[in-house]
Formats: sequence, C-alpha cells, structure tokens
Amino acid sequence: MIETGQRELNVVNMSFNFSKCHALHIKEGKIQFNNNHQQIITDYRNVPFESSLEVLGIPISQDSDIIDQKFIKLATTALRTADSATLLYSQNALNIERFCVASKLTRCAVMIEKLEGDKGLPQGMPIDQSIRNC
Repeated sequence: MIETGQRELNVVNMSFNFSKCHALHIKEGKIQFNNNHQQIITDYRNVPFESSLEVLGIPISQDSDIIDQKFIKLATTALRTADSATLLYSQNALNIERFCVASKLTRCAVMIEKLEGDKGLPQGMPIDQSIRNC
C-alpha cells in the first residue's frame, strides 16, 4: 500500500512523508508490542513498529505507562517554560529598576551641576539635601 501511494505521488511530483509513518501490530483489537517485530521494509524506507500511536499529540496505547511518561514529559516542559518566563520577567524588572535609578541619579547630577555652575546652591541647602529633593 505504501509503495502504491508513493508511485501515485511520484506521478504528480510529490513525495510521501515517511518521517510521520509508523506501524502498529494489532491483535484481537488490542495493540500488541514486543521487540520481535521486524520493520516493514519498502523500496523507499523502512517503517518501524511502535508501542503506541499518537493522535494529535495524545498517545493511544494499551499500556498506561506510555501515557504517564508522555504526560510527565509535557508537564516538565511546561514547568521549565514557566520557570524561564518568571526568571526573564524578574531580570527584566531588575533591569528597568536599575535604569530608573541610574536615570534619576543622572538627573540629580545635572541639576546639582546647574545649581553649582549657574547660581550656586540655595542659601543654607547642603548638597545631600538637594540630592534628596531630585
């Protein structure tokens, strides 16, 4: 059947995507898997037997361990992504805070320079108090 499909696709200059092709051994309506199954050999590529079938990313299997492993893998990936997003958010907030402090200090330094250069500080106002007022 695979070879017939490939021949028909070759007629219209297309190719069969074998990377998505997997085989299941089904006996009496149940998925059977053991390591004794050979690959399906075609003229184009060998198709391996699998222990489960994935439909829209959800594993379908007789063995619940496969479904549990898939769930753990997806949950771990989601948690890592959330941790990375939280870390990036925290780093970004820290960078914004640093920028604001640096900007405020620069503004204060410019104001003090103006006060000292143009007219001097107001009478009785020490430099540290003028910085607090920035």
